[in-house]
This record gives sequence, structure tokens and C-alpha cells, in this order.
Amino acid sequence: MAKNMKKMRVQLEKIAKQNKDFNLMPESSSTVQVLYDDRATSPNVEESVIVGRAQDKQRILFYLSDKILTQDFIILAIYGMGGIGKTTLVQLVFSDTKFREYSLVWVYVSQVFDLNKIESSIISQLPKMDLSMSDSEVAPTNRNILIVLDDLWENNGFKLDKLKLKLKVRTGAKVIVIVTTRDEDIARRFSNVEPYKLEPLTDGICWNIIKQKSAFEDRGDKERLEQTGREIARKCGSVALAAQSLGYLLHSKRLDEWESVKDNDIWNESTLEDASSPHHVLASLKLSYVKMQPSLKLCFGYCAIFPKGQKIVKDDLIHQWISLNFIKPSKTAGDYHDNFILLTMHDLVHDLARSVMFDEIQNDGLQGDTSGRNCRYALRTEFSKPLETLRALRFMGCSIDNRLHNDSFSSAKYLRLLDLSECSIQRLPDSIGQLKQLRYLNATGVQHETIPDGITKLLKLMYLSLRGSSGIQALPEFMGEMEDLMYLDLSDCSRIIRLPVSFGKLTKLVHLDLSHCTRVRGVSESLESLTNVEYLNLSNCKNIGELPGALGFKKLEKLPTSFGNLNSLMHFDLSHCLQVKGIPEALGGLTNLQVLNLSHCYNIFENDVYIRRKVEAIGNLKKLQYLNLSDLLNKKCHDKSTYVSFFECINTLSNLEHLDLSHNEYLRSLPDCFGSLKRLHTLDVSGCSFLDKIPPSIHNIDNLKFLHADTRIYLGKSMFCLLNESSVSLPHFVVQANANGSGSNLVLLQDVNPPKLEISSLENVRSINEVQIIKLLEKQRIEELKLEWAKDAVRFVEDIELLGEIIPPTNLMEFEIHGYNCTKFPAWLMGIAPYLPNLVRLTMMDMPCCISLPPLGQLPNLKELTLEKMKSVTKIDGDFCGGRRPFPRLKKFVMRDMESLQVWNTIYCSGVDGVSEFMFPILPELSIFRCTKLRLTPCPLRAEKWNIWGSDGVISSWEESAADIIASCSSPLVTTLSINCKVSLHEWRLLHHLPDLKGLIINDCNDWTISAEIIRALSSLESLTLERWYNQAQLPNWLGQLVSLKELKINRFEMNESQEDIKHLMSLQKLCLHRCTSMTKLPKWVGDLVSLQKLEILSCPDLKYLPESMGCLTSLKKLNISFCDDIESLPEGIEKLCKLEYISMSGCPKLVPIR
Repeated sequence: MAKNMKKMRVQLEKIAKQNKDFNLMPESSSTVQVLYDDRATSPNVEESVIVGRAQDKQRILFYLSDKILTQDFIILAIYGMGGIGKTTLVQLVFSDTKFREYSLVWVYVSQVFDLNKIESSIISQLPKMDLSMSDSEVAPTNRNILIVLDDLWENNGFKLDKLKLKLKVRTGAKVIVIVTTRDEDIARRFSNVEPYKLEPLTDGICWNIIKQKSAFEDRGDKERLEQTGREIARKCGSVALAAQSLGYLLHSKRLDEWESVKDNDIWNESTLEDASSPHHVLASLKLSYVKMQPSLKLCFGYCAIFPKGQKIVKDDLIHQWISLNFIKPSKTAGDYHDNFILLTMHDLVHDLARSVMFDEIQNDGLQGDTSGRNCRYALRTEFSKPLETLRALRFMGCSIDNRLHNDSFSSAKYLRLLDLSECSIQRLPDSIGQLKQLRYLNATGVQHETIPDGITKLLKLMYLSLRGSSGIQALPEFMGEMEDLMYLDLSDCSRIIRLPVSFGKLTKLVHLDLSHCTRVRGVSESLESLTNVEYLNLSNCKNIGELPGALGFKKLEKLPTSFGNLNSLMHFDLSHCLQVKGIPEALGGLTNLQVLNLSHCYNIFENDVYIRRKVEAIGNLKKLQYLNLSDLLNKKCHDKSTYVSFFECINTLSNLEHLDLSHNEYLRSLPDCFGSLKRLHTLDVSGCSFLDKIPPSIHNIDNLKFLHADTRIYLGKSMFCLLNESSVSLPHFVVQANANGSGSNLVLLQDVNPPKLEISSLENVRSINEVQIIKLLEKQRIEELKLEWAKDAVRFVEDIELLGEIIPPTNLMEFEIHGYNCTKFPAWLMGIAPYLPNLVRLTMMDMPCCISLPPLGQLPNLKELTLEKMKSVTKIDGDFCGGRRPFPRLKKFVMRDMESLQVWNTIYCSGVDGVSEFMFPILPELSIFRCTKLRLTPCPLRAEKWNIWGSDGVISSWEESAADIIASCSSPLVTTLSINCKVSLHEWRLLHHLPDLKGLIINDCNDWTISAEIIRALSSLESLTLERWYNQAQLPNWLGQLVSLKELKINRFEMNESQEDIKHLMSLQKLCLHRCTSMTKLPKWVGDLVSLQKLEILSCPDLKYLPESMGCLTSLKKLNISFCDDIESLPEGIEKLCKLEYISMSGCPKLVPIR
């Protein structure tokens, strides 16, 4: 027994040593309180670069396809060791076309199991009509759901059961849940089908990954390297992440360096024979660590302070490394055009980082963390633990308020880094000034109105971010004493009134962000001394620099010449400083400037005398790479033609890569010098409404990839012919056949993901493969999409086949289809609801062959729908609804030129006990234009406002026999009706069935005679407009019978005394007379309208007199007389109108003013 005990003790010592060497993490507990990012992984994946998981993907798809036939609710767990590729495999399954008809949900769970966050994340990704996870209405009928729960660690059976209940939905919806986990016990406990074990990769597949990442096939010595590479692949532990790491490590390395990796002693640190063990995997990753430079090793190890799955802002991380003296500050301030890059902490990388840091990092979020009192870096969730030995301290998920005493940080003598960005900060404690060694302070969102004066004692502070601290009103007066400060972010500190006088002493400042500091003053006098500033953001600063000679923004007259002293400046943002005037010669001295944003600076022009000077100033910025001159020329500019020449400033900017000229309304042409911009890859001229000329030299820009333009109406295809073959015009992209006829340029959209995209001339697509290559479904940034085929053009691919592959992304909000020329729609469009759950606006037009409509009623968020020129559609019925509760949010429905449409069944059978329901629950506006054959049956639609033009049948087709059916329908709620038709007014049978009608607009009716029944139908009418478009007509004699009228508008009718019945309109409050050209005198009966409050007379050129009876309009408050050429005076009785508040008289040259 003693011998066995001794042997066991030796084995345990080996295991303990391995555990210490690699610091393997214990299991997470459900009691962890730290809240992490629930979207640390995403469903996005590029399948073409994934190696070795195609068979696993097909097995899972086949397995799910089989199970879904008999089960409505499936939970499939995929388990295997960390880094083996579980997430990648699920990404491949998630993006497969088999799930196109599913609502797709992706949730990153992580070691912290928070049921509420999981539930919220799922709800946020389901269609917006799905309001509650616990509600039985989570999923609409027949809408299937695929949910991925990535990286599940929770092993508490009770909590797992609660999660299962949350995932269930009512009968009729199939739900597939795929879970990834490392733990087989969790997989078997949570699955309701046999879980899938993901086996390690073969050595051959690991070798393929290494070859891919090391660019092996491009090497000239690959034959000599192959055997060594295969031996290295066998050391990867069959883990994809390890193979990737080694592949990147071996890139561009010599043969002897490959041999060194193969024979490295680090492989001997694992004593276990199983190469797929966690020890061996970490060894393969650790080899990459060993090859790092010493300073980078410290940088890498420090990253263990971030929890697994944490999103990290790249630039913030670099500043943290600098503050800890791991690296030195660089000379330049970075790439400011794209400086917000997010990194994600992979769990295996996190384990490796902790293994090399041993006990130097303490993490409150990990159960069993044994880090000693001598740890140097800590992630804390509360403030009670000692701070004596810490160099870096990050807090997460806590609130910094009055619980912090003035001595809270007094013991942190060695603290260099304090990150409070994940906290709710009421106010900073006074003891912050005791952190004498502090270099980095991130305290975003401070809510208190002041910052402790003690902060000025932080003489070594290099990084300070108070971003979003909207409560702060003032900064400490002696802030200038923080002379080592290099990075200062005060963006969105909107209540700061002024900067302290000492601010100018911050001479080491490299990065200064004052964007959206809308009240701050006193910046300009400090800038002259800040000669090391490389990044300066003054966007949306309204009040900076009101003193003479100050840097000019909204209230300033001009930029001072001293501005040229900032010769280190690389990024300058002056956008939305609307009143700045003048770009002096000093700006041309900023020769290091790479990014310049002058968008919305309307008044940078003083006058045309200085235009050449301005051109030369900008032209001197030879290093400029990004230039934004959007929205400079608009209606506020006085001499547009002269200012257009300002854009010639680009002539000498040979390094320019991105040029934004968007929304310059009066820009008619671009300078001829475009051909000199050899590096230009992006040009934005969207919103340039009058642009009609693109210089031919643009064809010489080989690097031009993206042209943002929405000016096709003016430029036509001539603009796009000038682009080189690899250029992409955005948002409007014209499909063109390649010169050799083998394909089209559609494939250029493969790497494009704009918010708005219009693809026209789709008839030029040569093959389905071209559509598949662009992967439109994956372009989740697209919110507006328009697809267009040219009318009567020859097709190379049938429209139905093409549209069948152009499946829009699920985030799409606006969708237009023009020119589609097949009789039917593809399958996805006939089941459109799960594909476009967020669609708000849909337009379908110029579809001459379509014979039926898709079930658009099931689009849960559709608000506007337009159908136009679909001449083969003959009826609209229940199929248009697609099921129960159609069009739940529709607000506007427009139909135009549906010339064959004959029948519209306005109610449909809901399928529940045969009950009929209205097609639209409540539709605010319905418009029907030129649908000449259309008849509605059996009831009027439930729409509040109707516009019926050139669709006479809609007005007159109601049979008297339908009265009983209509009576059985609930009220149609029509309150406003606008009609233009040729049917005689007494035949408007529709009016019999609109009891709630309050407003009626009649345009150009041929016969104004009316019946007693129509008069009774209009008994509740409150507003009436009578309009003639051409010749005048006699005013109808029945107006006096509409005693409920409050508003009457008359346009192009004859007005005379014989119409005195109108005086019976005792409730009339507003009378408008427009273009009554034959009226010479206002009828006397107007004076009898005792309730009239507003009288408007417009464009009545022959009107000469107003009657004295106007003096009887004792309720009149507003009088407007305009463009009545012959009127000479107002009646004396107008002086009796004691309630008159407003008189407007314009365009009346003969009118004598009242004295």
C-alpha cells in the first residue's frame, strides 16, 4: 500500500506541476457575478477558408433534417475540447441555405450564465412582433426558428431546465436549438436528441491549415519544408486554433526556423501521450508566445486581465500597454480614419495568457482564483480587497458612488492603470489624487457636475478619458499641471462651459477630442501651444472661440493664422461647425495632415476673391489621404458657380484615397484633374443633385473601387462607362456584361456591404453562379435594397431563377423590385415573412407577367406597400394575407395602374370557425390610382383615409343587395375621402356605406347633381373641398344642405349672389376661395356666416370689391387675401371685426392700406 501511495504521490506532483505551468482554468460556477458581452462570437463565417469540417457540417444537417420530420422542438448539443472548432462548425450550419426560411438567432453564452440576458438577446433578434419569450405568441404560425447558444458552461440542472422552457414556443412553429459546450455531461443533460461529439482534426487537416496560414503554396522551397511541416502538424493536438497559430508563426520563416519550431523543447513540457490534451494544445500556442519579442510577451500576458469573450478596443489596449511601460509611445497617433477596432478574447488564448502570468493576475469572476496577495493586475467586482501591490486595476459590473470614501485609493501606491469604463460612475472620489504613479484613467460617463481637484496631482497621467460625462460642468483650474498628459477624450461632455486657463500647458498632448462639447469656450487660445497634437476633433462644437482671433466655429469669423503652428497635426475634424469662415494660408502649412473633415462648414468661403488662395492652401496638404468636403455648396451659398472652382484643390493631392463630396447640391461638374488621383479608391458624390458631368480622366484611376452616387437620373449610363472594370458604383450599381461575354461585373459586389444598394440592369447577369458569389444574404449592413430589370430587354437567366438566388439579408428595411418579368415568384418570396422580418417598406412595380401576389400580409413590420403596373394580376383575395392577423402594422397601401385588376375581396376567412375578418385591421391611408376595372367586395376596407383617382368602379360598384352584408361588417372607419372620377355624383354608392366620413375632397367630377340619399350620407360631413383643374363650373346648389360643415374649400368655381343657400352653413369656421377667376365681387351671403373664423381668398384676379356685410363676421380671426390684382380697398365694416388677429395681403398691387 505504501508503495502505491508513493507512486500516486509522484503522479499527483506531476499533475500539479502541469497545472501550474499552464494554469488551466477550473470550471465556471453559476455563482459568478461578472457580466460579460453576450455577443462575443457571431454567426459570420467565410466558408471558403474553413478546412476540415465539411463532413461534420453535412452530418449535422442530415441529422437535423431527419429529426425535424418528427419533432417540433430539437436541442442538439455539440461538444468537444476548446479550440477544436465547435463555433466554426456551428457557423457553417447556421449560414447554410437550408435555414433560409428560419428566423435566425445567435447568442454567445460564455462562462457566466445569465438567463435574463440570454432571453433578452433571443427576443431582440426575433421579428419585432415577437414581444415576449414567455408568451405563447413568440413565433407566428409556420415561422421556424434556429437558435444557437454558443459556449455553454452551466451544469446546474435546474437552470438548464429553466432555459429549455424559455426556448419552447407554441405548436405550429418548429424550433431547432444548437448548443456548443466543452462538457459531455452538459451536452447530454441539455440535449433532447443524441449529442454530437466533434472529433479532433486529423494531422493531415492540421497540415492543410498550416499550409493555408503560412502561404506555403507560394514558396519556392516548399518541397524541402513539407516533411518538417507535417511533423509540426502532428504536434497541434488536432486543434484548429493551434494549427492556425503555428501557421501564422511559420509564415515567411526559413527552413532552419521551421526545424527549430519542430524540435523546440516546449513540446516536452507535456508528459501525457495524448497529443489532443489541453496541455499539448497550450504547448503549441505557447510556442508562438515563446517566439515573441520580450516586450510583446508582457503585452500578451497582460491580456489575461480581460475575461473570456470580452470585447477589447484595440487603441485603448495599446494605451494600457504604454501606461504599464510595456511599450513606448509611437511617434504618430495612429490611423484615425479607422481607429475603433474590436478584438475578442478567445478562451484558449486567455488560458495561455494566464499560464504565463502565473499568480500575477487576480480575477474576481473566476471561482477558485488562487492568485496571491502579491498579484500585480486585477479584475474586480467590488472595492473591499487590498490594492497595495496592484499596477493595473479594472472594475466591471459595479457602481462607483458615495460608498467610496476619500481614502478609497490611498493604499494603491503603485497603481499605474485604473479602468472604470465598465462601471456606473456617480462621482470620482477625492482620493483619486493619491494615485501618484497613475498613467491611465478611463472614467467614462461621470454623472457628477465636477471632477475632484486632486486629479491635477496625477503628474504622471498620460491617458485620461471622461467621454460621455454629460454631468460635468467644469474642469479643475490647475489641469495644466498634468504635463505628461498625451491623450485626452472629453467628447460628449456637453455641459462643460469652458476650459481652464492652464489648459495650454498640456504641451505633450497628442490626442484631443472635444467633439460634441456644444457649450465649451476658451479652446482656441490654448491650441497655439499644443504643437504636438496629432489628432484634433472639434466636430459639433458650437461655441468655441468667441474671443478675437480665436479658432472659429459656429460664432467665429475666421481661422487664425497661428493655427499653422500645429504642424504635427495628422487628423483634423471641423465638421458641423456651421459658421466658420476662411481657410487661411496657415492651413496649408499643416503638411503632415492625413485626415481633414470640413463637412457642413457652410461658411468657409469669405468671397470669390480668395477662392484661389483656399485652393492653394488645401492643395499643399500633400500627405492627405482622407478629405471630406460634403455639404459645402447648398442654398446658403451666394455665388455657387464661383465656389465650385474650390474643388480644384484636389489637383495636387496625389496620396488621396478617400474623397467625400456628397450633398453639394449645386456641384454641376467635377474637376478635370481627377486622373492625377492615382491612389483614390473611394469617391462619394451621393446627394449632388445637379451633377451632370464626370471627367473622362476618372477612367485612369486604377485603384478606384467604390463610387457612391445616386445621380443616375442626370448622368445616365455615361458615368458608369467611364469607370474602370474593377470599380463599384454605390449605392447604384449597374450590371454590365464583361467584354468577352463570359460573365458580368456583378461579382464586384462580393466585398461590398453598404447600408443602401440599388442593382439595375439585372438582365445582363450571365449565370446563377455570379449571384451566388456575392452572397447577398450575408450582407447584414444593407437596410435598403432595389433590384431592377430593364423593360423588354433580352435575358440570359430567367428572372425567377435569378431572383430565387438574390435573397436579401434579414436586416432589410426597404425593398423595391422593378421590371421582374415572370408569371410566378420564387419560393422564398412566396414565403417572404421569415426572410424579411424587419421589412418596413416594399415596392413592386413594372411586373407585366405576374398573375398573383405573394402572401405579403405576414410581414410583421411592414408599414408601407406599393403595387404598380402589374397588368396581369386580376384579383386580390385571402392568399394575399397568407394567414391569420395579416398586415398588423401597415399604415399606407398604394396601388397604381393595375389595369387588369377586377376583384378585391376585402375580407378573408381566418380559418377559425369560418369567421371572416377584414384584410387590414386599421389602415391609416389607402390610395388607388387608375385601376379602371377594379371592384371591391363585399365591404369597404377599414382605412381611415382613401384616395381614389381614375378608379370609378371603386366608387360606383356597390350593389344595393350588398347592404345587408356591409351592415354585418364592423364599421370601415373611413373619415377622409379624396376622389377624382367621371361618374356622376348621384351614383357614388360608396358614400352610402361610410357613416363616419368627416372629410371629402372632390376633384373634377363631370356631373355635380346629387340625390337625397347622398345628402343623407353626407350629413356628418365637416370638411368639403371642391376642385376643378381646368374650366370653371357652376357651384353646386346643394351645399347649403350640409349643415355640419366646418370647413369649405372652393377651387375654380363661379361665385355669385344666387348661391345664398350657403348662408345656412351656420357652423362653417373656415372658407377658402381659390382661383375663382370670374368672381368680381365677394357675394353678400359671406357676411351671414357668423361662425366664420378664417377667410382665405387666393388668385382671384378679377375680384374688385368686398361687401360691407363682412363687418358682420364678428368671429373672424384670420383674413388672407393674396394675388387678387384688381382689388382696390377693404370695406369700412372690417373695422368692426374686434376678434381679428391676423391680416395678410400680398400680390395685390392696387390695394390701398387701411388707415
